[in-house]
Amino acid sequence: MRIVLTHSLEQPDSDDAEPQLPAAMNTLAAALRELGHEVVPVDVDGALGRLVATLDNARPDLVLNTAEGLAVRSGSTYYPTVFDGLALPWVGSSPQATALAADRLACRAVATQLGIATPTSWAGTAEQLPGDLPLPAMVAGRTRRPKHAAERVDDREALRAQVAEHPDGAVVSAVVDGRDVAIPYLAGVGPDGGVLGVVPFDEAGPVDPAVVQTLVAETRRLADLIGVGDIARFDWVIPADGAPVFVGVVLLPSLAEDGSLRIAAARHGLTTLSAVLDASIRAACKRLGKDPDVRREKTHARVGLVFNLKRVVPTMDGSIDNEAEFDSPKTIDAIASAIRARGHEVVLLEADRSLLTRITEAEVDLVFNIAEGIRGRGREALVPALLELLDIPYTGSDAATLAVTLDKALAKRLVREYGVATAPFFVMTSVDQPLPPELSFPLIVKPVAEGSSKGVVATSVVHDDAALRAIVGDIVGKYNQGALVEGFLPGREFTVGMLGEDRPRVLPPMEIVFKDKAGPNPVYTFQHKQDTGDEIVYQCPADLDPELYEAIIQVAWSSWDALGCRDVARVDVRLDAAGRPCFIECNPLPGLTPGWSDLCMIATAADLSYEALIAEIMAPALRRFEDQTRERLL
Repeated sequence: MRIVLTHSLEQPDSDDAEPQLPAAMNTLAAALRELGHEVVPVDVDGALGRLVATLDNARPDLVLNTAEGLAVRSGSTYYPTVFDGLALPWVGSSPQATALAADRLACRAVATQLGIATPTSWAGTAEQLPGDLPLPAMVAGRTRRPKHAAERVDDREALRAQVAEHPDGAVVSAVVDGRDVAIPYLAGVGPDGGVLGVVPFDEAGPVDPAVVQTLVAETRRLADLIGVGDIARFDWVIPADGAPVFVGVVLLPSLAEDGSLRIAAARHGLTTLSAVLDASIRAACKRLGKDPDVRREKTHARVGLVFNLKRVVPTMDGSIDNEAEFDSPKTIDAIASAIRARGHEVVLLEADRSLLTRITEAEVDLVFNIAEGIRGRGREALVPALLELLDIPYTGSDAATLAVTLDKALAKRLVREYGVATAPFFVMTSVDQPLPPELSFPLIVKPVAEGSSKGVVATSVVHDDAALRAIVGDIVGKYNQGALVEGFLPGREFTVGMLGEDRPRVLPPMEIVFKDKAGPNPVYTFQHKQDTGDEIVYQCPADLDPELYEAIIQVAWSSWDALGCRDVARVDVRLDAAGRPCFIECNPLPGLTPGWSDLCMIATAADLSYEALIAEIMAPALRRFEDQTRERLL
């Protein structure tokens, strides 16, 4: 099965939450792989839209969630609700059961309904606090969620202060003296309907067998009424009189070796983490009507890597830049190695005049396309158009998108119609054209249909008419195309990497930070992309307040939609004088040089290895190939 392992690397401040360090997640992933499953780790931290896109693109057979929840009112129901909304099957309980289990007071009310004793409890705000509550007491947020751990208080002043820490309301519970015990639950294991027995939190010896029998029976009743699914831990106190008191239920119990669940599971022969995970997965599959032993056949494809080989090294001043967009043998080898690492065969195909013949003879299943094209305004679209003619699936955006995005003016018109802000602009094809009245100096001038910052140099920002017409003449003469003239945006500059299909995964924005040596009107030039020097530094993730972060992400998403991107793209954004994010351009064929290209640096900052980055770019094309194969078999 393909299992998405959702986790949070942010440390939750909760007595019920297990620290989710990378090593712990790696241990879980290794145990799942030991069972023969394909594992897709997903860090849930960050924007909800990014999480939804990642889950949607992963297409899992099952989700194994270890993320505790967010410090919001929905608390631990947050992620089950997301999974439910996306119609994704997951290990664990329904959102309804999670909400009930998370609400301390409501959960105890269910137990009371069954005639089970619970601690004397009160819920409310500090303003509603009565003066006769019994002490000592435990104070906690109404729901089990991060930053709402229970605190013991022994006097009235401390009680009021602790309740005030929970403006949405707190639960105050009388302290019950006795032995604290856990009753782990793992559906389908053992003779008691998944109730695994009693695990004391102390070392005072075994619990009286009659009390154990009562605890097991009552826990089974509670599990049924609450609707607990697959895995849980029930907490109880055994007072001196032996009559158990129910405290609460935890639906994401610790999977640590010394945790109560593992201790109890070992008594039933489940002595390893893999065995416990297998039992929980089988319980979920039984509930969902799935076959846990079905394994996805891994697709081993014959992949054509189509590229333009860089044979001419560009000069630092940009005087020689005709092959600057092409890829070096080092980059081509790195991509090929990453594809092979996933079990695929790679056929290297240079995008020259012989491509049509060679790609037909190569009989590839799909193409990983990084070809920039050789000439013409539509050069980036030529290989995708050829592949569409031959009905060969390929990575990246289609021919229409690549044709539009290469022409910066066309791209700006489209995103502007989509409601995305962009600087005012105009295309000059000769030095004699008058400047539109909406444009005023300073202006930035660049070729209208080039990539890799070709033609963008330190003098591209002009402050008078003479400088403008001089650089327009240079661009028209050298590149045989129009010059894009646009209002200079004086604010910070960012680039945003995106991966996926309909709902792309947005990687952390990277800022191109200009140092003082870059001058008063700095731009990200061709020279910087050859050697950063001492004028710029890259900061990823960018230091952004939440409002600006969301505004930049919205520009990236809207631009992706407006231009019809898919699989991968990088959107460049710059702030205007008012601090508003504006679209600069979109690159649906971003550079993939390991450790150097912007997208690769962004991926590294997002804990995405180079191999994983290439795999994510290729995954949608691989699915298109699989869909095409199925259709042909029908």
